[in-house]
Amino acid sequence: MTSVDRTAYPGFARVVSARELAEAFTPTEAELEWARGRTQDENHLLALVVWLKSYQRLGYFPKVEDVPTVVVGHVGDALELGDDVELERAAVRSAKRHREFVRRRLGVVYDAARVRQIAEEAIRKTAQSKDDPADLINVALEELIRLRCELPGYTTLDAMAASIRTEVNTVGGALDQAVQQAEHRAGEQARAPAVDDLGVVAVVVGEDPDGHRQTDHAQDQVDQEDRAPGEAEQVGADVEAGQYRAADGWPLPAAGRTGRTPWSASPARTSSS
Repeated sequence: MTSVDRTAYPGFARVVSARELAEAFTPTEAELEWARGRTQDENHLLALVVWLKSYQRLGYFPKVEDVPTVVVGHVGDALELGDDVELERAAVRSAKRHREFVRRRLGVVYDAARVRQIAEEAIRKTAQSKDDPADLINVALEELIRLRCELPGYTTLDAMAASIRTEVNTVGGALDQAVQQAEHRAGEQARAPAVDDLGVVAVVVGEDPDGHRQTDHAQDQVDQEDRAPGEAEQVGADVEAGQYRAADGWPLPAAGRTGRTPWSASPARTSSS
């Protein structure tokens, strides 16, 4: 779980200053009149005004036990309540009714599904470029506050950020692995030897600007039987066939050949008598 202190999630200060009490937690006369018209006893009156001022400060309804004693005392003094009136956890129905009173006064519509959707979209978008859970939570808070949404509990945002972060990292890791494997296969294919039209092994070393493959010819690996005979091999074959004239070193025409060889001398011309 990410520490709430690392995020911008609003909360009560450990030490609430006199200035903050005066500026943030002092109810106006209109607010006092509004609250008195909606409660029937001093305990409910104190609870309603504390929740009103706390929501204005935090953007959500805090638990009763999380409200600092100095805040409760300051609100009680503004209401001119006795010291015996304490902030107590209201019954479920009363607490629900108090929350609805505050929301209507502040113009807030509570929509848990919409709040969750906004937070999830903000976190998912940010998770593509950031990995710190605190950053993800802060982005969701910023968007929710901008849209004047009631903030969900911190544990809800923390769990949401952790879940989406894991999901994005898992998908991203699988995608990176697939890309690396594809690049590896492409590299292996680029380095694979190819045989050109002359039967010579050529190693692909890249492409030219026109996209044509560039190769380096390697030592011939093609079977000798599949190669056309070279000049030296042809001479040896002619010797074995008895078509080699040692006197001048040129091969004679093979049996069945007609005409002269390029190297034969022209026959003597006989004169007619």
